[in-house]
Amino acid sequence: MNPLVCIPTRSTVHALTMASVFRTCAGFPGPVGFQTFIAQPVDHARNLCVRHFLAGTWTHLFFVDSDIELPDDALLRLLAADVPIASGLYPLHLANEGLCLSAAVETGPQRVQFITRRPDGPTEADATGLGCCLIRRDVLEQVSDPWFRFGVRADDGELIGEDVDFFLRVRDQLGIHPVVVPEVLCGHHREVDLGVLWMTAEAAVAAAEGTATPNTASTPAETTIVEPTPAAASIPGIPATTTASPAAIEDETVASIPDDEAASLLAAVDALTTSADSTRPD
Repeated sequence: MNPLVCIPTRSTVHALTMASVFRTCAGFPGPVGFQTFIAQPVDHARNLCVRHFLAGTWTHLFFVDSDIELPDDALLRLLAADVPIASGLYPLHLANEGLCLSAAVETGPQRVQFITRRPDGPTEADATGLGCCLIRRDVLEQVSDPWFRFGVRADDGELIGEDVDFFLRVRDQLGIHPVVVPEVLCGHHREVDLGVLWMTAEAAVAAAEGTATPNTASTPAETTIVEPTPAAASIPGIPATTTASPAAIEDETVASIPDDEAASLLAAVDALTTSADSTRPD
């Protein structure tokens, strides 16, 4: 077992992301490759990651987004799942769906809905985010270049994210679904435009007081704060028990893994790991 950790980015990487990647790699009982790729748009950076990965002898490509903070045992847990694609979870705040998690179920042709409750155990999804996603080599070898495509439109003309497009193609072509490992719950950090934040706060105060709403025409649409929708989507067959509330997410991301469980994870990965000499890239 010889994973390559790749961070695709437009230009910057969050400091907490880098620190968490180093901790994750340090806890792995074998060789780990690490590379960052800078390109715009980000799907170009993802494709650079894949080309670099396939040019070597790594066994798994581990995508980590530039604003994701990994649990220390993220790589161990995802490898121990022993599936073609394993993904962690992290919170998202989508304009049309509110606060949700980074796993999605299909609701119609080329249409998915991200879940709002955390499943109880590892299970298949139709798509996930790529912020914490481990992909086995044979999957990428069977998908044509470009693996990630930004700007693809659904039948109704709506844009499809490069992550959703990839997973739907892998499912349709190879019959492979990503497996969500809910124990790998990551932090998701965002930079905030203070000017936009101030205008949004002014608008909220004005609405509460019943006064005229300040001019916010210059506020980008994606920064609009939208309340979570009441419909809670869960992955079929898995009881939904943990809501994706900020408090719950924070509690999970700081939770430590018990020593006995860490030992069992290491043993599971050791059983899957080949020798470093035979897997180390040239």
